[in-house]
Amino acid sequence: MGSRVGLRAKEIHALAVLKQEIWQADPHLRQQYLRNFTRAYTQYRKLVSMEDVHEQLRQADVVLVGDYHALPQAQGFAAELVEKLAKGMRPVQLGVEFFFSRDQRALEAWQRGEISEEELRSQTNYELEWGYDWQPYGELLRRARTFGAEVRALDRFPRAELSGIAARDRHAAALICEAQRKTPDSVMVALYGECHLAPKHLQGLLKRRLPRARVITVLQNIDALYWQSERENQHVEAVQVRKDVYCVFTATPLEKYASYRRYLDKWRMPEDPEEFRQPA
Repeated sequence: MGSRVGLRAKEIHALAVLKQEIWQADPHLRQQYLRNFTRAYTQYRKLVSMEDVHEQLRQADVVLVGDYHALPQAQGFAAELVEKLAKGMRPVQLGVEFFFSRDQRALEAWQRGEISEEELRSQTNYELEWGYDWQPYGELLRRARTFGAEVRALDRFPRAELSGIAARDRHAAALICEAQRKTPDSVMVALYGECHLAPKHLQGLLKRRLPRARVITVLQNIDALYWQSERENQHVEAVQVRKDVYCVFTATPLEKYASYRRYLDKWRMPEDPEEFRQPA
């Protein structure tokens, strides 16, 4: 028992050091938009199982899934969710942030098998515009295509600065609403950066624009909720935060921030200085 306590203390210390390094390296974390998200989700109502979450999602019209871009487990959860929902009775649409809506034609050409993944990445300028590893996002797209889910590109160009992030939220909300009007019997799974899912951000826009639709938000690996759940039970799968808001746990905070730290190191030392950018 004592050794476990000692190990836990070392993990917490390592996490604190890691978060401080990230805080100093990434000025975006100080922006009000991101603080809105952090402050919104500090406690949950109750522990639930993953099956409880999936049961609720089968009744949803729109599912907003929080994406921590640097963490492959985040995209992996979205891929598993699309597969589970696609095996049900309703058609599934997958909305993604990592492509601009202007890239929809290229995305549809890939879905029809007319271009390869390499051509899709080239035509959308994926590496420069998004910058995160292709493999987990590519697997998400492949899983969606295998199970017949139509993929929609939701983001608005440009995305480099947070000053335009509210316009990006409005753009995505309009496209999700349009997709729902065209196929009202479908369920839309939209994978978006977690900070977009604060109550007054994309989530709030959709609830106002689709008042009759059931919009469910699924967060992933939120720090405060992780630590609260660990005090109750060391093997928590998911929690209900509030009505129609859940959080699932697929990684520890240390795994989560270590994944982002690796990208910060990568962006600091690009092979071509002209290609340096830090995706928002």
